[in-house]
Amino acid sequence: MYYFKGIQRNDLSKEDRMSSIGHVLLGFHWLVPVGIFIVVAFVGVRWLGKHLANQPDQIKRLLTNFGFCAAIATILAAFTDHLRFDVVMFGVFGIGVLNGVANIQVWRATRTSLSKTSLLAFGDDIIAVLLSIAIIGDGQYLNGLAVAGMTLCFAAGVLFWWHDASKKKQESSAFYTQVLIYSVLWGIAIFAERFYAYHALPVVEFLFGWYGGSFAVMLVAFAWDRRHGGGTEAVSFNFKDYALVAVFAVSIMLCLAIAYWAFTLAPQTAVIPVLLAAEATIPTIVGWTIFKERKLFDRWQWGFSALAIVGTILLGISLPRSIV
Repeated sequence: MYYFKGIQRNDLSKEDRMSSIGHVLLGFHWLVPVGIFIVVAFVGVRWLGKHLANQPDQIKRLLTNFGFCAAIATILAAFTDHLRFDVVMFGVFGIGVLNGVANIQVWRATRTSLSKTSLLAFGDDIIAVLLSIAIIGDGQYLNGLAVAGMTLCFAAGVLFWWHDASKKKQESSAFYTQVLIYSVLWGIAIFAERFYAYHALPVVEFLFGWYGGSFAVMLVAFAWDRRHGGGTEAVSFNFKDYALVAVFAVSIMLCLAIAYWAFTLAPQTAVIPVLLAAEATIPTIVGWTIFKERKLFDRWQWGFSALAIVGTILLGISLPRSIV
Protein backbone atom coordinates (compact mmCIF):
# COMPACT_ATOMS: atom_id res chain seq x y z
CA MET A 1 0.00 0.00 0.00
CA TYR A 2 1.02 3.61 -0.23
CA TYR A 3 -0.22 6.83 1.35
CA PHE A 4 -0.89 10.33 0.17
CA LYS A 5 -1.72 13.10 2.63
CA GLY A 6 -3.29 10.66 5.03
CA ILE A 7 -5.38 8.94 2.37
CA GLN A 8 -4.75 5.21 2.36
CA ARG A 9 -4.75 3.60 -1.10
CA ASN A 10 -4.42 -0.19 -0.81
CA ASP A 11 -6.54 -1.27 -3.78
CA LEU A 12 -3.49 -2.14 -5.91
CA SER A 13 -2.36 -5.75 -5.76
CA LYS A 14 1.28 -6.65 -5.27
CA GLU A 15 1.37 -8.12 -8.77
CA ASP A 16 0.02 -4.88 -10.24
CA ARG A 17 2.64 -2.81 -8.48
CA MET A 18 5.43 -5.17 -9.44
CA SER A 19 4.47 -5.06 -13.11
CA SER A 20 3.92 -1.33 -13.28
CA ILE A 21 6.33 0.78 -15.31
CA GLY A 22 6.96 3.07 -12.37
CA HIS A 23 8.12 0.18 -10.16
CA VAL A 24 10.51 -1.12 -12.81
CA LEU A 25 12.04 2.31 -13.38
CA LEU A 26 12.81 2.75 -9.69
CA GLY A 27 15.87 0.56 -10.20
CA PHE A 28 17.68 3.20 -12.30
CA HIS A 29 20.02 5.94 -11.09
CA TRP A 30 18.30 9.32 -11.18
CA LEU A 31 20.84 10.77 -13.63
CA VAL A 32 19.50 8.40 -16.30
CA PRO A 33 16.07 10.09 -16.60
CA VAL A 34 17.73 13.49 -16.24
CA GLY A 35 20.02 12.80 -19.20
CA ILE A 36 17.16 11.53 -21.35
CA PHE A 37 15.06 14.54 -20.39
CA ILE A 38 17.77 17.01 -21.40
CA VAL A 39 18.07 15.56 -24.91
CA VAL A 40 14.33 15.21 -25.56
CA ALA A 41 13.10 18.39 -23.87
CA PHE A 42 15.83 20.93 -24.48
CA VAL A 43 16.71 20.00 -28.05
CA GLY A 44 13.77 18.33 -29.80
CA VAL A 45 10.81 19.79 -27.92
CA ARG A 46 12.18 23.34 -27.73
CA TRP A 47 12.99 23.42 -31.43
CA LEU A 48 9.53 22.14 -32.37
CA GLY A 49 7.90 24.41 -29.79
CA LYS A 50 9.55 27.49 -31.31
CA HIS A 51 8.43 26.40 -34.77
CA LEU A 52 4.83 25.96 -33.62
CA ALA A 53 4.84 29.19 -31.60
CA ASN A 54 5.81 31.08 -34.76
CA GLN A 55 2.76 29.75 -36.59
CA PRO A 56 -0.62 31.56 -36.58
CA ASP A 57 -3.48 30.60 -34.22
CA GLN A 58 -1.44 29.60 -31.17
CA ILE A 59 -4.54 28.93 -29.02
CA LYS A 60 -5.93 26.41 -31.50
CA ARG A 61 -2.57 24.64 -31.66
CA LEU A 62 -2.36 24.52 -27.87
CA LEU A 63 -5.93 23.21 -27.68
CA THR A 64 -5.12 20.49 -30.22
CA ASN A 65 -1.90 19.67 -28.37
CA PHE A 66 -3.59 19.21 -25.00
CA GLY A 67 -6.46 17.38 -26.67
CA PHE A 68 -3.98 14.75 -27.90
CA CYS A 69 -2.28 14.65 -24.49
CA ALA A 70 -5.55 14.28 -22.57
CA ALA A 71 -6.75 11.51 -24.88
CA ILE A 72 -3.49 9.56 -24.56
CA ALA A 73 -3.37 10.03 -20.78
CA THR A 74 -7.00 8.89 -20.41
CA ILE A 75 -6.36 5.76 -22.50
CA LEU A 76 -3.24 4.94 -20.46
CA ALA A 77 -5.05 5.48 -17.17
CA ALA A 78 -7.99 3.32 -18.24
CA PHE A 79 -5.73 0.58 -19.62
CA THR A 80 -3.70 0.39 -16.38
CA ASP A 81 -6.79 0.66 -14.16
CA HIS A 82 -5.77 4.07 -12.81
CA LEU A 83 -8.74 6.08 -14.09
CA ARG A 84 -9.77 7.63 -10.80
CA PHE A 85 -11.83 10.59 -9.65
CA ASP A 86 -11.08 11.48 -6.05
CA VAL A 87 -9.73 14.33 -3.95
CA VAL A 88 -6.15 13.59 -4.94
CA MET A 89 -7.01 13.59 -8.65
CA PHE A 90 -8.92 16.85 -8.42
CA GLY A 91 -5.80 18.39 -6.89
CA VAL A 92 -3.72 17.24 -9.85
CA PHE A 93 -6.45 18.53 -12.17
CA GLY A 94 -6.05 21.98 -10.60
CA ILE A 95 -2.30 21.89 -11.18
CA GLY A 96 -3.04 20.99 -14.81
CA VAL A 97 -5.12 24.15 -15.09
CA LEU A 98 -2.09 26.20 -14.00
CA ASN A 99 0.02 24.37 -16.57
CA GLY A 100 -2.43 25.24 -19.35
CA VAL A 101 -2.39 28.94 -18.51
CA ALA A 102 1.42 28.90 -18.22
CA ASN A 103 1.73 27.32 -21.66
CA ILE A 104 -0.21 30.17 -23.26
CA GLN A 105 2.29 32.62 -21.80
CA VAL A 106 5.39 30.60 -22.66
CA TRP A 107 4.30 30.16 -26.30
CA ARG A 108 3.81 33.91 -26.60
CA ALA A 109 7.21 34.58 -25.01
CA THR A 110 8.89 31.97 -27.21
CA ARG A 111 7.48 33.61 -30.33
CA THR A 112 9.31 36.79 -29.28
CA SER A 113 12.60 35.04 -28.43
CA LEU A 114 13.43 31.40 -27.69
CA SER A 115 16.94 32.27 -26.51
CA LYS A 116 15.85 35.01 -24.12
CA THR A 117 12.98 32.89 -22.83
CA SER A 118 15.43 30.07 -22.10
CA LEU A 119 17.93 32.36 -20.40
CA LEU A 120 15.16 33.59 -18.10
CA ALA A 121 13.73 30.13 -17.48
CA PHE A 122 15.31 29.93 -14.04
CA GLY A 123 12.33 31.55 -12.31
CA ASP A 124 10.01 28.56 -12.26
CA ASP A 125 12.78 26.20 -11.10
CA ILE A 126 13.86 28.49 -8.27
CA ILE A 127 10.27 28.88 -7.11
CA ALA A 128 9.87 25.08 -7.17
CA VAL A 129 13.05 24.61 -5.13
CA LEU A 130 11.98 27.18 -2.54
CA LEU A 131 8.59 25.48 -2.21
CA SER A 132 10.31 22.11 -1.80
CA ILE A 133 12.51 23.55 0.94
CA ALA A 134 9.54 25.03 2.79
CA ILE A 135 7.06 22.16 2.43
CA ILE A 136 8.79 18.80 2.06
CA GLY A 137 12.22 19.55 3.51
CA ASP A 138 14.40 19.22 0.41
CA GLY A 139 16.46 22.14 1.68
CA GLN A 140 19.02 19.80 3.21
CA TYR A 141 20.56 19.53 -0.27
CA LEU A 142 20.81 23.28 -0.88
CA ASN A 143 24.18 24.95 -0.29
CA GLY A 144 25.85 28.35 -0.55
CA LEU A 145 26.98 27.81 -4.13
CA ALA A 146 23.40 27.17 -5.19
CA VAL A 147 22.26 30.34 -3.44
CA ALA A 148 24.98 32.31 -5.26
CA GLY A 149 23.81 30.84 -8.56
CA MET A 150 20.21 31.80 -7.83
CA THR A 151 21.31 35.34 -6.99
CA LEU A 152 23.21 35.74 -10.28
CA CYS A 153 20.27 34.37 -12.25
CA PHE A 154 17.88 36.77 -10.57
CA ALA A 155 20.25 39.68 -11.23
CA ALA A 156 20.46 38.72 -14.91
CA GLY A 157 16.68 38.68 -15.20
CA VAL A 158 16.33 42.11 -13.60
CA LEU A 159 19.05 43.54 -15.85
CA PHE A 160 17.44 42.13 -19.00
CA TRP A 161 14.11 43.68 -18.04
CA TRP A 162 15.68 47.02 -17.08
CA HIS A 163 17.73 47.17 -20.30
CA ASP A 164 14.78 46.47 -22.59
CA ALA A 165 12.53 48.85 -20.68
CA SER A 166 15.13 51.64 -20.92
CA LYS A 167 15.37 51.06 -24.66
CA LYS A 168 11.56 51.28 -24.81
CA LYS A 169 11.34 48.17 -26.93
CA GLN A 170 7.77 47.61 -28.00
CA GLU A 171 7.54 43.99 -26.92
CA SER A 172 9.51 44.29 -23.66
CA SER A 173 6.66 44.89 -21.20
CA ALA A 174 4.45 42.13 -22.61
CA PHE A 175 7.37 39.70 -22.92
CA TYR A 176 8.58 40.06 -19.33
CA THR A 177 5.03 39.94 -18.01
CA GLN A 178 4.58 36.65 -19.84
CA VAL A 179 7.85 35.33 -18.39
CA LEU A 180 6.81 36.37 -14.88
CA ILE A 181 3.37 34.73 -15.14
CA TYR A 182 4.58 31.42 -16.49
CA SER A 183 7.50 31.35 -14.02
CA VAL A 184 5.15 31.58 -11.05
CA LEU A 185 2.60 29.11 -12.43
CA TRP A 186 5.18 26.59 -13.61
CA GLY A 187 7.10 26.96 -10.35
CA ILE A 188 4.01 25.76 -8.49
CA ALA A 189 3.38 23.03 -11.08
CA ILE A 190 6.97 21.73 -11.00
CA PHE A 191 6.86 21.59 -7.22
CA ALA A 192 3.61 19.62 -7.51
CA GLU A 193 5.41 17.03 -9.66
CA ARG A 194 7.90 16.43 -6.86
CA PHE A 195 5.15 16.60 -4.21
CA TYR A 196 2.98 13.95 -5.84
CA ALA A 197 5.97 11.80 -6.79
CA TYR A 198 7.21 12.11 -3.18
CA HIS A 199 3.89 10.67 -2.04
CA ALA A 200 4.01 7.84 -4.61
CA LEU A 201 1.07 8.81 -6.79
CA PRO A 202 1.33 6.59 -9.93
CA VAL A 203 2.59 8.52 -12.93
CA VAL A 204 -0.38 7.51 -15.13
CA GLU A 205 -2.78 9.01 -12.59
CA PHE A 206 -0.70 12.16 -12.49
CA LEU A 207 -0.70 12.43 -16.29
CA PHE A 208 -4.46 11.89 -16.44
CA GLY A 209 -5.19 14.71 -13.97
CA TRP A 210 -2.48 17.04 -15.29
CA TYR A 211 -3.57 16.91 -18.93
CA GLY A 212 -7.25 16.77 -18.09
CA GLY A 213 -6.90 20.11 -16.31
CA SER A 214 -4.72 21.57 -19.06
CA PHE A 215 -7.19 20.57 -21.78
CA ALA A 216 -10.15 21.94 -19.81
CA VAL A 217 -8.60 25.39 -19.36
CA MET A 218 -7.53 25.44 -23.00
CA LEU A 219 -11.14 24.83 -24.07
CA VAL A 220 -12.12 27.91 -22.08
CA ALA A 221 -9.23 29.91 -23.56
CA PHE A 222 -10.18 28.87 -27.09
CA ALA A 223 -13.84 29.85 -26.59
CA TRP A 224 -12.76 33.19 -25.09
CA ASP A 225 -10.32 33.79 -27.95
CA ARG A 226 -12.96 33.24 -30.62
CA ARG A 227 -15.72 35.10 -28.79
CA HIS A 228 -13.69 38.24 -28.11
CA GLY A 229 -12.10 38.71 -31.49
CA GLY A 230 -8.80 37.11 -30.60
CA GLY A 231 -9.11 34.68 -33.47
CA THR A 232 -7.77 37.09 -36.07
CA GLU A 233 -4.99 34.57 -36.75
CA ALA A 234 -7.48 31.70 -37.15
CA VAL A 235 -6.46 29.25 -39.85
CA SER A 236 -7.64 25.89 -41.12
CA PHE A 237 -5.33 23.03 -40.18
CA ASN A 238 -4.09 20.51 -42.72
CA PHE A 239 -2.65 17.05 -42.04
CA LYS A 240 0.86 18.44 -41.48
CA ASP A 241 -0.43 20.86 -38.84
CA TYR A 242 -2.14 18.08 -36.90
CA ALA A 243 0.82 15.73 -37.33
CA LEU A 244 3.33 18.24 -35.95
CA VAL A 245 1.11 19.04 -32.99
CA ALA A 246 0.62 15.31 -32.35
CA VAL A 247 4.40 14.76 -32.32
CA PHE A 248 4.78 17.72 -29.97
CA ALA A 249 2.05 16.34 -27.69
CA VAL A 250 3.64 12.91 -27.43
CA SER A 251 7.04 14.52 -26.83
CA ILE A 252 5.93 16.75 -23.96
CA MET A 253 4.02 13.86 -22.39
CA LEU A 254 7.20 11.82 -22.55
CA CYS A 255 9.12 14.71 -20.98
CA LEU A 256 6.63 15.05 -18.14
CA ALA A 257 6.74 11.31 -17.45
CA ILE A 258 10.56 11.35 -17.47
CA ALA A 259 10.66 14.36 -15.12
CA TYR A 260 8.20 12.63 -12.79
CA TRP A 261 10.45 9.55 -12.90
CA ALA A 262 13.47 11.67 -11.94
CA PHE A 263 11.59 13.37 -9.10
CA THR A 264 10.57 9.96 -7.80
CA LEU A 265 14.23 8.94 -7.56
CA ALA A 266 15.75 12.17 -6.18
CA PRO A 267 14.82 15.47 -4.50
CA GLN A 268 14.13 18.55 -6.60
CA THR A 269 17.12 20.35 -5.13
CA ALA A 270 19.30 17.66 -6.74
CA VAL A 271 17.48 17.31 -10.07
CA ILE A 272 16.58 20.93 -10.80
CA PRO A 273 20.11 22.44 -10.73
CA VAL A 274 21.17 20.07 -13.51
CA LEU A 275 18.05 20.75 -15.57
CA LEU A 276 18.34 24.47 -14.94
CA ALA A 277 21.90 24.63 -16.30
CA ALA A 278 20.90 22.62 -19.37
CA GLU A 279 17.74 24.65 -19.95
CA ALA A 280 19.56 27.98 -19.86
CA THR A 281 22.22 26.92 -22.36
CA ILE A 282 20.96 24.33 -24.85
CA PRO A 283 17.69 26.00 -26.04
CA THR A 284 19.49 29.35 -26.02
CA ILE A 285 22.08 27.99 -28.44
CA VAL A 286 19.24 26.61 -30.59
CA GLY A 287 17.64 30.07 -30.67
CA TRP A 288 20.92 31.83 -31.44
CA THR A 289 21.92 29.44 -34.24
CA ILE A 290 18.89 27.84 -35.88
CA PHE A 291 16.52 30.78 -35.47
CA LYS A 292 19.22 33.49 -35.84
CA GLU A 293 18.14 35.31 -32.66
CA ARG A 294 21.74 36.28 -31.88
CA LYS A 295 21.31 39.16 -34.33
CA LEU A 296 18.80 40.73 -31.92
CA PHE A 297 21.26 40.86 -28.98
CA ASP A 298 23.42 43.90 -28.29
CA ARG A 299 26.64 43.86 -26.24
CA TRP A 300 24.79 44.50 -22.97
CA GLN A 301 22.46 41.57 -23.55
CA TRP A 302 25.42 39.33 -24.34
CA GLY A 303 26.82 40.33 -20.96
CA PHE A 304 23.53 39.61 -19.20
CA SER A 305 23.39 36.26 -21.00
CA ALA A 306 26.85 35.38 -19.68
CA LEU A 307 25.73 36.34 -16.16
CA ALA A 308 22.68 34.08 -16.41
CA ILE A 309 24.74 31.17 -17.77
CA VAL A 310 27.34 31.53 -14.99
CA GLY A 311 24.54 31.54 -12.45
CA THR A 312 23.03 28.37 -13.84
CA ILE A 313 26.45 26.68 -13.99
CA LEU A 314 26.95 27.50 -10.32
CA LEU A 315 23.60 25.88 -9.62
CA GLY A 316 24.64 22.83 -11.59
CA ILE A 317 28.00 22.33 -9.85
CA SER A 318 26.40 22.99 -6.46
CA LEU A 319 25.05 19.43 -6.63
CA PRO A 320 26.23 17.62 -3.49
CA ARG A 321 28.60 14.73 -4.16
CA SER A 322 26.62 12.54 -1.80
CA ILE A 323 23.61 12.82 -4.11
CA VAL A 324 25.55 11.96 -7.28
